Amino acid sequence: MTNWNGLHIDKFNSYFIRMVYFVTIFLTFGNPAAAEKVNVTAFILPPWGMEEPGQAKGIIPDVLSLLEQETGHEITVTMQPYKQMIIDLKSGDSDFSIFFRSASSEAIADQVAMLIVLDTVVINPKGADLASYSDLSGKTIAVPKGVFLEKRFDEDTSLKKLVLDNYREVAQAVKDGRADLAAGPMITLRKEFNNLGIDKDSLGNPLVLQAKEVWLQFSKNSSKKSLHREFQEALELLVESGLIFSILSEYY
Repeated sequence: MTNWNGLHIDKFNSYFIRMVYFVTIFLTFGNPAAAEKVNVTAFILPPWGMEEPGQAKGIIPDVLSLLEQETGHEITVTMQPYKQMIIDLKSGDSDFSIFFRSASSEAIADQVAMLIVLDTVVINPKGADLASYSDLSGKTIAVPKGVFLEKRFDEDTSLKKLVLDNYREVAQAVKDGRADLAAGPMITLRKEFNNLGIDKDSLGNPLVLQAKEVWLQFSKNSSKKSLHREFQEALELLVESGLIFSILSEYY
């Protein structure tokens, strides 16, 4: 059984929630009169996005699959590194993406609906607690490339940061002793450390940088802005129905 912010979801409940959801959708909503093709760029960062031969996998692709079923629109998913996702969204090559909301994202996209709130942290997997920001001084902190975590932390050039391709490499660097601390979303770091045999109970208390909101964000240059409301209502229904928690429970 998985505990997700106080919500307990086991595998049976996960499947039951999905069954109830799809029956509700079938009885309540019809497909739009004219289905449209929508281009979406998802970032490559396990478990949020993973590119395998012939298919996209991960939390975001799973959410997009449900959104496609809910709205009736045809979603074409392109997997890209985080920085390229931002470039695609800014240009309008991607109609929307699902990622952290920030001042930077608000400049290039309209925030349509929120998926979830995640704590962004710096953590010591060797059991030592981090009580304040000053505890980061003198430490090597492993961080993922191209991801915005928190303004002060991101812009602090006094901190020694080891920039790596993904969170798996971040966790491995700390385990190998190349870094002292790891930075990123708490649930992602816990998952990666667990994969390396480091139990969550052995982790020190983290320094919370901020609570970050994951949003569906539509490009300001998208030609499909008329679909804002449909995707907003669809994602809000997925959240309210428990389907988002069901997906997360499969990866965490």
